[in-house]
Amino acid sequence: MDGPNAGVYAQKTYAYDGSVFSRTQSYGKGFPCQGQCGRGGIGRRAALRSLWGNTRGSSSLLGRTKLHSKLFIMLNFIVNLYKVCTRWRTNTTLTYPSKAVLFYFVRRVPSDLIHHYRSSRISYSLRTRSVRLASARARIAADKLDDYWYHLRVQTAEIPALHLLHEKPKPVADLKDDLGPTLTEALDVYLRLKGKDKDKGITFHRAAQRAIGYLIKACGDQPLCSYTRRDANTFRDALQEKKLSGSSITRNLNSVTSVMNFAASEHGITLVNPFSGIFYDRKAGTSERIPVPPEAMLKIKQQCVSLDDDMRWLVALISDTGLRLAEAAGLLKTDLMIEADMPFVRIRQHDWRRLKTVGSERDVPLVGASLWAAQRILDSDCDSQFAFPRYNKTETTNANSASAALNKWLKQYVPLKCTVHSFRCSVPASGGSDLR
Repeated sequence: MDGPNAGVYAQKTYAYDGSVFSRTQSYGKGFPCQGQCGRGGIGRRAALRSLWGNTRGSSSLLGRTKLHSKLFIMLNFIVNLYKVCTRWRTNTTLTYPSKAVLFYFVRRVPSDLIHHYRSSRISYSLRTRSVRLASARARIAADKLDDYWYHLRVQTAEIPALHLLHEKPKPVADLKDDLGPTLTEALDVYLRLKGKDKDKGITFHRAAQRAIGYLIKACGDQPLCSYTRRDANTFRDALQEKKLSGSSITRNLNSVTSVMNFAASEHGITLVNPFSGIFYDRKAGTSERIPVPPEAMLKIKQQCVSLDDDMRWLVALISDTGLRLAEAAGLLKTDLMIEADMPFVRIRQHDWRRLKTVGSERDVPLVGASLWAAQRILDSDCDSQFAFPRYNKTETTNANSASAALNKWLKQYVPLKCTVHSFRCSVPASGGSDLR
């Protein structure tokens, strides 16, 4: 398949050697054969009728018998038809001439270079329905492959006077180093250098490890430059099969892109990241966050005052301030400034609780239920420096535990899709007044 039309589906070289038909001919419009191509020819149906006519003329002993002649004719016709179909299927360059079908480029990899490829055949769409464009693109692709294969062969060839070179050429066995580190090695570099930043919490590590784990399971642990757009699409499809929402798919793709770009930069390799710009429905499985209705907000605050414990203090604190749950759960008692002329809570970065953005550092006024909660926290007899010790027993604030516990309690007072995070987009009842 190294000729000018090698591996081009657009060329449609259905070649029949005459063993089935009496002469070489073209079978229908757009099916060129040996010695003849274009719109000439008797057509596929006419060829089959010719088969039937030739079969009926069988001169075998069984064919002469009147009793079995029809059966023999039918069997002989099926055998000949199978030979025709087999030749169509096993030909090395097949295509579909219909204008409704795209043309493909196909070429087999030479046996001496097969160890460089993951498949023994190169096949991809030429992205055209035009025979002229397909032929031109196929010739260009074939020329590029010939040049590339020539360079691969030169690297393994014996070079005369090699001892006179200042620097010996790199062995073929070391060519895989040019593809960069493997994905696992890239993740190690990423977490070792970027993950040691104190602003990066355990969530950062888990997100990167989870995304890379998904990719390795879907496409394998390959060198960075070995990943292709097909691998990226396979990864996207695998995430969709897991029923992940559009926002979750975005986070995983962003993590993979960050890991690969960072590792490529550290190793000094040029990488066109195939995981960038992948199409998918970013709104799939997502829904707008529903605010807590005013009547439900009033009921919740009343229950907080009635139960009067640290979990209810946390709910009351975020209800009139709009704090994120992790911001409130990781507060120190010294962050509650209730002695000021205008009581407020100070939101600052801590080693055990990072902020989502740099702009998240702020001072938030305390009014209504949030002011009551701050006073109850400072009046408690707990010796801990934390406002909510139960969620700060380890090196990091356990906001996930707080979210699970509070959502379980809130579901009896709020609509179905409301959560503790809905307080951030809710209007405080009674203008934030004290509800006791």
